[in-house]
Amino acid sequence: KSIESATSMDGITVPSPGFMYICGGPGTGKTTAVASCRLEMTKWAKRCGYNRPRLCAINMAGSQSSNTKGGIMRDMLKKIAAVLKINGESPLQTFEEEFKKDGLVLILDEIDMLFKQHGGIG
Repeated sequence: KSIESATSMDGITVPSPGFMYICGGPGTGKTTAVASCRLEMTKWAKRCGYNRPRLCAINMAGSQSSNTKGGIMRDMLKKIAAVLKINGESPLQTFEEEFKKDGLVLILDEIDMLFKQHGGIG
């Protein structure tokens, strides 16, 4: 699918081909399926002569940062910043500029835990 629309979230507007949400009961292989897709995407990029795709995988079940300044969102931005090789305290505009350069595949595993543990409040 070609990139044809923009997505805006908390002031970040970037071209986006969309997103995929995978759901299912415990033990049905969601995490394994995503890990397999991640591996195949990396192999495909290498075969086609592309730079390795920038991938950031965050397990939301381990996010315990709701009590820190900026909460879970700040914690996520720091993890994304490490992949982008920018300062985790950078303004959102810096993230947006990096996304425009090369994009990023963001994998949020166990995202339902965000709502279970924190009532959806980051």
